[in-house]
Amino acid sequence: MQERNRGEVLHRALAELSPEHRQIIDLVYYHGQSIAACGEIIGIPAATAKTRMFYARKKLAGLVTARFSGTNNPSGMHSGK
Repeated sequence: MQERNRGEVLHRALAELSPEHRQIIDLVYYHGQSIAACGEIIGIPAATAKTRMFYARKKLAGLVTARFSGTNNPSGMHSGK
């Protein structure tokens, strides 16, 4: 896949995240903040920031995978079938 298309897919997937998930992804990946620093910036405990990051990455991966594979299961969860 071309670099431009990958960027577009990622940009669209990021736009579909909740504001809380988008915020933590932005702070870590685009501003280079640690999870602990993110917690301080957002005003939440570091453990909550870590959990939020886990679910944000899981959701983002599901969205990107769904866009590449053309499936309708962007949750990042397997259907178990």
